[in-house]
Amino acid sequence: MKILFIDFISSPNASNKFDGSVIHQWELVQNLLALGNEIHVLSEKKNNNHGYGNLFFHKLQTSTRFKRLNYSLSLIKIISAYNFDILYTRTPASLNGYIGFLAKKLWRKTLIFEINGIAFQEQAVSQISSKHNSHIIKILRKIRKKKELFIWNKADALIVVTNQIKQFLISYGVCEKKINVILNGANTNLFKPMKSDLARKELGFNNQSPFVCFVGNLVSWQGLNYLIDAAEIVCKSKNVTFLIVGEGPLKKELLEQVHCKELESNFIFTGRVPYEQVPVYINASDLCVVPKIKSLSSGYSPLKLYEYMACAKPVIATNTEGFEILNQINSGITVNTENSTEFANAIVYLLENKHLSLHMGDNGLAYVNKEHSWETVASKSMDVFTFCLRR
Repeated sequence: MKILFIDFISSPNASNKFDGSVIHQWELVQNLLALGNEIHVLSEKKNNNHGYGNLFFHKLQTSTRFKRLNYSLSLIKIISAYNFDILYTRTPASLNGYIGFLAKKLWRKTLIFEINGIAFQEQAVSQISSKHNSHIIKILRKIRKKKELFIWNKADALIVVTNQIKQFLISYGVCEKKINVILNGANTNLFKPMKSDLARKELGFNNQSPFVCFVGNLVSWQGLNYLIDAAEIVCKSKNVTFLIVGEGPLKKELLEQVHCKELESNFIFTGRVPYEQVPVYINASDLCVVPKIKSLSSGYSPLKLYEYMACAKPVIATNTEGFEILNQINSGITVNTENSTEFANAIVYLLENKHLSLHMGDNGLAYVNKEHSWETVASKSMDVFTFCLRR
């Protein structure tokens, strides 16, 4: 099967990024290749396969002047030059999505949209406390909403990462038969258990205190301000190190909050680290957290949850849609992270109950290896592609 990803894609190792969009795209591409497909992607580099076999990179011809026009014409030229079976993009409500729709009409291509979140909802959440949450921004969000709904309805199939996104789309009139729920995964070859003392030695950490780890983008809906509030309570009775692995617009605000609470000695902000090093940080820790807020009705299927579990770590997560699996398989604890006392008590409880923590970690590891490898995600995606092509 010949598949074009209508997105810029690069290796998370090469780009030194590990945000969800980069990881999801790269892992899906790699595992679709392993299933014998020929994959074409857009790149900022010249057109060659960089030693990736049947993975081909296409540099779009653009210029500063008339950039959108040149981009569109270049992408249309690529689509018309190859006999692609599938056109795939995770940015449907964008120029890529509209060009995909045009190609579907002109060349009868099969068009697949992947939806990892509802953009106008995420924009609203990120601006809840913003002074820029003006009437103009609200109008722009409504426009974005209409654009998304229009283009979603034009796809041959939609792949969504949560059941909540599926229900949201149905409620807005998207055909249920088009919608396929495929949860996110983890690279179980990269994310796997290793001894914490060896991981700390590799990272140069000499601190012997328990480590609590968060990995991800530092943005408002991650709920990291609540983690810092909980840390203040935890550190009154225990010397615990909180490891924040990632970068983002909220970093300065979080550092100021840590400073105001006089917790500088209890927090390590690593900034952005290479993707292949992320498992080492997770394995250096005693437990991991996903303190997301509850404001997104689209639910969650966070990569970090499965990556934590793949490293056999117990997890404390938000008591909301997407994390109920922790209770179902006894691999962690769900709490109201906005309640700092409840959050802190859960951290202390797992740190003090080593045997339980190890048991929870083993449960999570077994579950991810069976249900949430990227190989499984790619296989389920292929089922969707094949079904669409046979119609």
